Amino acid sequence: MNRPICTIRGCFIEDITSPASKYMQDFQSYKHELVTRLFKLYNSTVFENELPESKITFKWSKRLTATSAFCTNIYKDGEQYSFIELSDKVCDSAERLRDSLAHELCHVACWHIEGVQNDGHGPLWTSYTEKLIHVHPELPPVRMYHAYDINYRYNYVCAGCGYRVGRFTKISEQRTFCRKCGGKLTMQNTA
Repeated sequence: MNRPICTIRGCFIEDITSPASKYMQDFQSYKHELVTRLFKLYNSTVFENELPESKITFKWSKRLTATSAFCTNIYKDGEQYSFIELSDKVCDSAERLRDSLAHELCHVACWHIEGVQNDGHGPLWTSYTEKLIHVHPELPPVRMYHAYDINYRYNYVCAGCGYRVGRFTKISEQRTFCRKCGGKLTMQNTA
């Protein structure tokens, strides 16, 4: 299915997913730059520059392994702040970063624009996701939870029940058993 092309001047969303894009060719080297560019684009086109850049922190995390990003909104010393953690292991492409940042910035907007700290994926957050897709119809729908296949380095399959397990670190030989049926896990492949 072909998505509409963005008509906003200066929009580069289609460009980042082009095979010739530096973000596609060398995502790891340019991911910090891409966070900044996407934040500025979304802030100006969707959030009307109401997200205070100085009160929003982006951090890449090696600890997030089951989700692509996570937003924490806090009130400290009479000020509102937001912290967005981006998973090094799950948010591993320009497309995933584009989509994850869009999702998390809707949480940030609930806090900094509306003053609602923990709307979760409620009606206010949903209204921002709808606005984002209205402004940027070239984006896929913003979902409550990502449906990414995580690119685990080590993949195991249970000989007994066929259950699949993915890990970023190798499982020791003494622990290679299935938690569902107790069968033997064997390494299927490595990335």
